[in-house]
Parts: sequence; structure tokens; C-alpha cells
Amino acid sequence: RDLQSSNVASTSPSSASPLAAVVQAPIFSPAAVTTSIPPMNTFDESAASTCFDTPNWKDEYVRGCDWYEKLDDSGCPKLGRLYEGNMGVANDNCCHCGGGSHSLPPTASPTITSSPTKSATPSSSSAPSMCNDTPGWYNYLGYDCVWYEVLDDPGCPKYGNLSADELDIATMSEGSAKDNCCYCQNDVDSNVSPTTPPSSSGTCVDTEGWEAEFGCGCEHFQEIDYPGCPELGKDGDWPMGPASENCCYCKDPTCDHYKSACQYFTTLSLQFWAYYPDLLQSTCDTAASCDCEAAVPVKIVTNLYYNSSETVGLYNECRCDFWFRLCEESGIGAVCDNAAEYCCGDYQYSTDDGSFRYLNSPLCYCDFFNYAQNELKYTLKPKALNISTEFANP
Repeated sequence: RDLQSSNVASTSPSSASPLAAVVQAPIFSPAAVTTSIPPMNTFDESAASTCFDTPNWKDEYVRGCDWYEKLDDSGCPKLGRLYEGNMGVANDNCCHCGGGSHSLPPTASPTITSSPTKSATPSSSSAPSMCNDTPGWYNYLGYDCVWYEVLDDPGCPKYGNLSADELDIATMSEGSAKDNCCYCQNDVDSNVSPTTPPSSSGTCVDTEGWEAEFGCGCEHFQEIDYPGCPELGKDGDWPMGPASENCCYCKDPTCDHYKSACQYFTTLSLQFWAYYPDLLQSTCDTAASCDCEAAVPVKIVTNLYYNSSETVGLYNECRCDFWFRLCEESGIGAVCDNAAEYCCGDYQYSTDDGSFRYLNSPLCYCDFFNYAQNELKYTLKPKALNISTEFANP
């Protein structure tokens, strides 16, 4: 196992109760990536004078022939047979790489841009534009735009100008981060926003005398629906209107409402987590935000070179305490999923083989894994990456 064990807290494995190991918040330090690309056949330059690139050809990362002209030698011995798209590889489609055609091509259609896109809000000329990172772009280490949010300041003054020419031939995408990442253009501060908790004590007052069917008042909705009443709040043709317009629990829920609903529905029955996982997850996430207002949002850095994703900033002592207590009280696997991640810290997931690498505290994950398997007959799932694959045995 390739594990970073220096930060592992001392634990005593027990299947009856997982020990939530308190570890230091992990430091993200990606290792440099090296590549070894076998040489290809050389290119006969005599054919270049009458050659035409295949119209609209793009590789699997939506890069055209000009990218290969900038980064590879004639004939493209290093990159020409890599990154095959729907129309083949560069060696078959780009003149610079030995491909293309020696007959005049028909008029080409507009090409796909490889820069981040901005769409202005049509309703107001002064409204800010919306920026989207370039799909599929990643730097020479293989990391996407979120990598810069972790290691650089807004606008990316440290690393934003690094480009293919300043690095090496292993660069996999065209242009620098400032050309492709919104965070590096000062348009946004982060792709992930922290959860804003509701007020701890509201000034809302239920409509006096309001009743739903069978004489049920606003308090009834706290037993049958989640805060905000997403399921039943707008139902019913009642004389004084629906619950969403008359009950504070439904129209302006407070932190107390969220915490009480999370505790109530979680401890009431496993079926609520089985049938309404998204609603209950959202309710409990909001409840945790009420107690952990200073929590830093978790970031997920994707490495497209290695086809893996890595959590950054997942360990959180406050959220660990919240979910850990709820896990022990309820004995519900989906609740313990959250406890394991916030108590044990960051991990890496490979989409190639489904493997997990526990970066922060593997023994802590081991305790939770054994508890879930032995006591709950449940295999933990990673909530932060939101993937369906179950955690591998640490």
C-alpha cells in the first residue's frame, strides 16, 4: 500500500464503535508527473507543400492540429498516435504529423473553441457575465482548474501564466490556466461555495388559526416533511392557503428546525435514508453548517492524466463530531459515510481500476469500515466524490 501514514492518529480497531481519529488537516502537494512516450516513425516533409488538414478534426480532448504543431516535431513522433478522437489520431489527420489530405477540402464548419466561455446576462447590460472553465483542460501535471484554487490565489499570480512552451512536451492541454480557468481570470473565487446556514433564531410567526386537513396545524408538518416542506408545503386547497405561506417551518426554517429534523428523521427509521437520501442528506448538511459555520468547503481536484480524483480539505473536526454522534445514535450506514470522511480525511479515487488511496488516516478509515461491515452489514460509500463505488477495504 502506498499510504501517507505519518499523520495517522493512534487507534485501537474495534467493530463495536469506530474511533474517530482526530488528524491534522492534510496538505495538498501533488507529485510531479513524468511520461515516457515511445518514438514514432519520422515524417516525410516532401508531402507538406500540398497537404490539407482534415476539416474540423479534433482529438479526444477537443484539440486541433495547431496544438500538435506547437508541441511536437514534424511527423509528431511523441504525440501523433495518442489521444484518438472520433476521427482518429493526429498522424492520420494533420499535415504536420504526416496525415491530412492532398486534395482541396470542402469549406470547413466553424471550429470548437478551446478557451473558457462567458455568457452575458441578456436582461441587464451591467450584470456580470458567467464564466465556465474550459471542458477537459488540465495542466502539465494532469490537474484541472480546481488545482489552482487550492495552490494559488484568485487570478493565479503564482502559476497562472505557465504554459506548454514554458514546461515540457508532457503538457496535455493547450494554453495556460489564465486562458482556461475562471478562477485564474478573477471572475470567480471558487467553484465550490460554502453552505450558508439559516438563521439560528428567526422572527417568523405562524399564521394564527391556520389549519390543514383534519384540523392539523403547522406543528404537524414537522413530523411529516423536511424543513422548507419540499414534499407537502404547497399541497392542499385550504381556506387560508398552503403551509408554505403560513408555517415558519415551511417558509422560513431556522437552524433549530434543521437540527431537529435531521435528528428526528434519522433516528426514527432507516427507511427515511433509504427512500429520501438526497432530502435527508441536504437537511443534515444544513444542520451541520449551523454548528460549523467556519467550515472550509471541500474541493475535489481531478487528475485527467491519471484518471483520478482527490479530495482536499475533507477532514473537519466540527463536522466529524456532528456526523460521528449521529452515526453512533442511528446505526445507519449512509450517516456513517459522512462521519468516516469528515473524521478520517482526504483520499484519492482512481477511475481506471476503482482503487482508493487513503491519504490522511487509513487506520481511522479501517475502524469505520470494520464497524459498518460487522455491526451494520453495510459497506461505506464516498459522499464527497459522489460516486456509486463502495470504499475498498483499507
